[in-house]
Amino acid sequence: MRSFLSTVVLISVCGGLQAAEPDRKAVVKEAAQAVIDATLKHDPGGVVDATYGPLVTMAGGREKLISLVEAAMNLGEFVDYTVGEPGEFQSVGKLEFAVVPTTLTMRVNDRKIRSKSYLLGVSADEGETWKFVGGSGMRYEAERKMLFPGFSETLKVPPYEKPMFVD
Repeated sequence: MRSFLSTVVLISVCGGLQAAEPDRKAVVKEAAQAVIDATLKHDPGGVVDATYGPLVTMAGGREKLISLVEAAMNLGEFVDYTVGEPGEFQSVGKLEFAVVPTTLTMRVNDRKIRSKSYLLGVSADEGETWKFVGGSGMRYEAERKMLFPGFSETLKVPPYEKPMFVD
């Protein structure tokens, strides 16, 4: 009887943990969507405020990064920018990571360019809040090591995909 009760308790607890996973994914997806929304609204401050702190520092601070993001936003017209379903969570040290796929379509010089990438969500508070690094900034090992010293080798991120013309 005791064994049966222990099994029921274990199944209940594990079942509860599995049920919480979609909620965690919803939190990171909503945070990623806020970055996309800020981008589409041409709000570079909103994008920078959602950027992983060490990246902001590496870029020269908030104001410098805002000017860089603003310049990138002015390269073309946003046609579409979507967020996919987050992948599995990865914990490394005290940080938690989630890869959130994105697809961006822009019109640049009368041509459409589509870029499939991702936002790498980083949480230092067990998934309560998320900050992001764009996937293109993660394509080189040296950049990953600067952003995440000591554990960039264990962090699994998708390979870089070159943007493609679609018309």
